[in-house]
Amino acid sequence: MDANRIWISGWGMFIKRRNEFRYYVLLFCVSLFLFGFMFLNELDIYQIIVSYFQNSNESLFNSDVGIFFSDSSEITFIKYTSIELHNALKYSSFEASLTRALSLFQIVVPLLASFAGLIMYHNQTSCNVLKSYRVKKYRNFIRNEQLRIAISVAGSIFSAYVLYYLIILFISGGRFDAYTIHTYLFLDVLGNKFYYQHLKFYYFLLGIVKYLLIPFVLAYLSTSIALFSTKKSTVVFGLLIYYFGLSVLMFPLVSVGTIDKFPIAMLFAPSTIFSISDYNTAPTILLFITNSMPLILGYVLFNHKTRGKHLEIS
Repeated sequence: MDANRIWISGWGMFIKRRNEFRYYVLLFCVSLFLFGFMFLNELDIYQIIVSYFQNSNESLFNSDVGIFFSDSSEITFIKYTSIELHNALKYSSFEASLTRALSLFQIVVPLLASFAGLIMYHNQTSCNVLKSYRVKKYRNFIRNEQLRIAISVAGSIFSAYVLYYLIILFISGGRFDAYTIHTYLFLDVLGNKFYYQHLKFYYFLLGIVKYLLIPFVLAYLSTSIALFSTKKSTVVFGLLIYYFGLSVLMFPLVSVGTIDKFPIAMLFAPSTIFSISDYNTAPTILLFITNSMPLILGYVLFNHKTRGKHLEIS
């Protein structure tokens, strides 16, 4: 009887892991699609499409593209967009494709990280087998589940970035703008010389921070929010309120004080670490400290929910 129970429990766990894996594959695909979408936006592909439909074949033939055709009648949508896209790719730079092109990712990262909370919520409301766990084991189990899910979600996003990174490296051949540094994360510690000497490694390191560590801490907070949630919408909106709410609250306080000429308030805005504009010179160590807040808050929520309690199944 015990052997049958163990076999059934193990089979149920296998099914649960397989279903979770589908979510991680979906998250990888969504992240990769978003990276590609933002890259095409950087290439002005949408302006190219609009230009084709707004101008006649004669006008296009008299433009720079005309040299590729012997007659205006040869110009088709596929040929025109292919030529313009090829020209845009020739002038695309390695670092701009990994920074400016992906700047909008700061808007979607909390949505992607909330996948972790949704998975945790599903597990919390469906895994009745956990009723038998004692208090101490229950705490350990929940902590391990949070870490496992958060790491898996962050790993899915980072895997998409790594593939995107390799594609951009192949397309651009590592071509970069020698006169512009788009982001200064780590450079206050490592120096600008490190940036130019190890450009490819620098942007891989930057990817680890932006697309692995940051999604991980947000995903961990999302799993902690799920421990208190009775609805799926609460899991998603809880993380969005933290991320965007804190960012909005910090903007009116930019003039309150500075550290190394950087506004203190912006250190606490979760989106600052993705910035490539006015707020891209934040002190690296302080930025890492403030971005660990979701981990601390998540642990506080976890500790409050699980201390001296058994699992509650509704």
